[in-house]
Amino acid sequence: MNKEQPFDTVMRVLQDPAFARAARDAIRDYVARDELEGYPGPEMLTTAQLWDVLSTVRKLAATTIPIAVASGEQVWYTITVEGRHCLRAIEHHCRSDSRLHQMVQRRSGQRFLVNAQVQEAIATCQVDGIEGSSREFERMLHQGRTPTTPEERIVKNTYEMLGELPALVDEDFSPELVRHLFERTTHGVNLAETPRIRTELRGVPPVFQGLVKAHRPSRLDSDPMQTDESASEALRQICDYANGETGDPRESIAVRGYMLMAAVGYWRPVPDFNGTVARHMLRLLSAKHDFPVLGYLPTSVMTRRWALGEMDADAVRYSRIESGRYAAGGIDATAEILIHLQLTVAAINDLCGRIRSTKVEDETLGRMLHTSERLNYRQRDLLSHALRRPDAEFTLREHRLDHRTAYSTARADLLELVELGFLCQETRGLAFVFTPSPNLRERLSAAAGETAEPTSGEHDATEGACV
Repeated sequence: MNKEQPFDTVMRVLQDPAFARAARDAIRDYVARDELEGYPGPEMLTTAQLWDVLSTVRKLAATTIPIAVASGEQVWYTITVEGRHCLRAIEHHCRSDSRLHQMVQRRSGQRFLVNAQVQEAIATCQVDGIEGSSREFERMLHQGRTPTTPEERIVKNTYEMLGELPALVDEDFSPELVRHLFERTTHGVNLAETPRIRTELRGVPPVFQGLVKAHRPSRLDSDPMQTDESASEALRQICDYANGETGDPRESIAVRGYMLMAAVGYWRPVPDFNGTVARHMLRLLSAKHDFPVLGYLPTSVMTRRWALGEMDADAVRYSRIESGRYAAGGIDATAEILIHLQLTVAAINDLCGRIRSTKVEDETLGRMLHTSERLNYRQRDLLSHALRRPDAEFTLREHRLDHRTAYSTARADLLELVELGFLCQETRGLAFVFTPSPNLRERLSAAAGETAEPTSGEHDATEGACV
């Protein structure tokens, strides 16, 4: 019997229906290494062999990142069908001419922009190990209060940087620019006295932590001199990649930004807060390429939720990722890229959902009030919050800062609501404090010419629309 020739063996594998199904799924949707266990593949291949063959086939159409890991291995990825759907959604919603961006830029949409930036600044710092109450950080930023702790100063610096990045759009990425981002992030802070969570993966985006842990050698942590030399060269490569001087020119800006964050987290080219610096680099890259929404979208919030296991199962493909995988002569980051794309779309949907639900609240409140035409969106926003939180307290300072309006405007807003009977006013020290009227619901119903309904055991009609 003649021995089968190599060509015949290859063709027999390629023509095997089981292999064809596996190859189609791997190329279209990605199949992780552990998902191949029990997969109906061709009988002549083991699971490990099938993984290697599929990876080799997929890499033929892969994008390779021009920043190698310490071993010299290259990181590569492919975009799945779901990934392409995500990229179309990002293209549709994140450009400067998108409806979402135009809506957020309007005066009435500033509240969504501010809230998104506040949440993103806090979540970004938490990736770098900053601990503290998110609620207190939010209060500090919304009130414009001077930071009293190193943690608050880092968060405040990160938030302020969101407004300063547009001034850097015309500058090329360079080691000097990256160091500026680091120095601005840590301005006024003694890093040695800043309490944080100490882990080897601090500053690494959660989605990429498995890959970094598997492929970053311990010598990068234990040998400062070698780390400095390696990181300096890596930083040069990172800047070249960010400037588009290397890499695939057709690569999505969103994906390039994710890979920049992964590379900075891996090499840690600045003394500390590499995660925060990397996130600023992504925002700046987005602004440079006309994707402003990516710059303020709270994707760090979604990434943190994913890491804590709080994302809906249908929002992302994987709730966790196995440690970094060698495949076809490199490191396959397809799963990480897919999850980042899905988390970005989840952030878009969350922001759009908040805008829609707020619109419903405004419309509902408007229908309840015949006087709605004389109440502005700031007053409607406050009344909506008051309906949901009868124990809420409001001050002129908070109202002014929340809506970025003048003191006189904020004062007029609140005093008019007092005159209408919707708020109560009291003096505490030298400040006025406003609280919802005990019978706010009845007063709103009366203003709308309706009969007030009992409030006991009921939920406000707008509660279901709140996010």
